Order: sequence, then C-alpha cells, then structure tokens
Amino acid sequence: MTDYNLPFSGNEVRDGLTRVVSPDLSPQSPSTKMVTSEGIKAALDTKVEGSLATNLNTPNNTSVPTTQAIVDYVGPGYNLARFTATDGNVTRNGTGTFNLNTLSEASDPQNFASTNGTTITLAANGIYTILFSGLYVGSQGFASNWYFRGLTWTANHHNTVENPQIRIANRPNNTGSPPDDQYKRISLNRCINTYDTSRESFARIDLNYSYSNSSYTFTVFWKEVTVTIIKHL
Repeated sequence: MTDYNLPFSGNEVRDGLTRVVSPDLSPQSPSTKMVTSEGIKAALDTKVEGSLATNLNTPNNTSVPTTQAIVDYVGPGYNLARFTATDGNVTRNGTGTFNLNTLSEASDPQNFASTNGTTITLAANGIYTILFSGLYVGSQGFASNWYFRGLTWTANHHNTVENPQIRIANRPNNTGSPPDDQYKRISLNRCINTYDTSRESFARIDLNYSYSNSSYTFTVFWKEVTVTIIKHL
C-alpha cells in the first residue's frame, strides 16, 4: 500500500474525523459537523413536504409553493372573475331605472368578487379593470328611450357623473322577438383602484328609461351580457 503524507496536524485530523464519526442528528447553526441522512430528511420534510403552499395569494406566506400553485397563479384566467346575465327583456313606462338583476358568477379562481344578482362586490385593497359587454335593443318608436349605464363605485362614494349613459338603439319594428341583427353591442371599460385601503368596490348594470307620457310603454331586450373583472394587484 502506498504511504501518503497528510498535510494536516494531528488536531486537524482529529477534528475532521469527529465531524464524520459523530455527526449532528439535525442541521445546526453554526455547527461544521456532518449531518445524518435521517436528520437531513426530517429537516426537509418540515420545510418543504409538510408545509407546501397551495395558494400564492395568502399574505406573508413563506412556504415553498407547489407546482400547481405556481401554474394556477400565473396561468391564463387566474386573475379574472366573470359574471353573466340571463337573456331577457323588461317593459316600463314613464321615467326610472331598472337594475339588471340576473347576474351570476361564471368563474372566479381567486374568489375576489361576488354578486347578489344585481351588484358585484369586489374585495378591498385591489386594482381592477371592469369590462361590461352585451347586446341590447329597445322597442320601436320615439317613446322608447332606453339607456345603458355600467356603474362602478367604492363604498359610500357613488358618482354618477363618472358613469355616463349610453343610448340603446331602437329596433325598426315591434314584430315578434328581435332578430339577432337588430341587437347592437355595448362595451364599456371602467377602472377602480382601492389598493392599500380597506374599501370594497362595486359594479352594476343599470338600464335607465325616460318618457314624459306615462301612457306609453316601451321594452328593452338584452342577451350575451357579461361583466369581466381583471384583478391587477
């Protein structure tokens, strides 16, 4: 067997062997000793396998996330909430407002929005874009004055000046249900910033009507109505 001259003192050799033959049972700081395999596994189980984060929206969560949590967070549609309304119509006379009241949640992976059928509530502390879209048509005649209004506001701060009306086009006749080509699409984008505040925000579709002679009745029809909310922060 070949002899080797070790370039270490006796104390250094002793300390090195001690680190190997008397390992720590778990990682220690500032220890320079080896750690047993069981100790390493137990430490990793505690830090990773036993506490994987499945939702990256949890505040102050320092756990290692699962692959699925990462995919969900950055995947398409994860920061969207989408609401749809049942196709329908309503007939009124005089002057007033009809709140479209058949909204329901179609998708909301982050669970930041909800609705009671009429009003959509958005969680506080967020930056949102609200996209209103739908097909509308009013009944024939000069008495048929319908207006679309996509409203957004924060709690106790309802500003109709910043929520202008859009006139709904009239159909050329009132025979039967309106065919598809008589509907006109109305789209409107709104933004709300409540970041770093405790204020909830809200969205709603109002259909306003107005005619001075209350003896006339008039109808508005809608279909493919959606409200989509993008949560930026």
